[in-house]
Amino acid sequence: MWLTRHKFLLVTLSLLIALYHAPVNAFNQMSVDVLKGEGEIAGARIGVAPWSPGDYHLPLLGKVVVTTEFSLTQLEASGAAPDLNGNAVFAITPVLRKPLGRLFSIPTEIEFGIGVGLLENRHFGQKDMGSKFQFEDRLGLRMQLTEGLAVSLRYMHYSNGGITESNPGLDFINVSFIYPL
Repeated sequence: MWLTRHKFLLVTLSLLIALYHAPVNAFNQMSVDVLKGEGEIAGARIGVAPWSPGDYHLPLLGKVVVTTEFSLTQLEASGAAPDLNGNAVFAITPVLRKPLGRLFSIPTEIEFGIGVGLLENRHFGQKDMGSKFQFEDRLGLRMQLTEGLAVSLRYMHYSNGGITESNPGLDFINVSFIYPL
């Protein structure tokens, strides 16, 4: 059973209350993002990583940092019918970060991940997204500005991966400000 608008808002509110009451050390980092999509689509996103990232050595990639991000994104499509101009996405995305060295003397990493998301509305703007279930893909460049603050420039894509006939996808460029909790 898919969530109705009211149930989605209730789940979101419950998540925010749980985050507020979680122990201080339950989360490693928080990100706040601004998104610009195709046409007149824009949005804001908040994400949290619920545990410390782990360092791994993977074949072909070498040393990578692995974390998981839980995010909530609010999207707006200006110019769309009032009942089709807003949408929200709740996503869970494993993220791998590969150190690249220094760019302009700033520690830099490439980040990529593929996660799963749930749309509030299947119909959004001028598109039928095919289903409320979506994959969230990302590819970004992350720069560690200070010990605590990082910034990332990302390309993000949402699509249902072809599980339904309608699969137009949504593409975004976003800027993310990341800080430890």
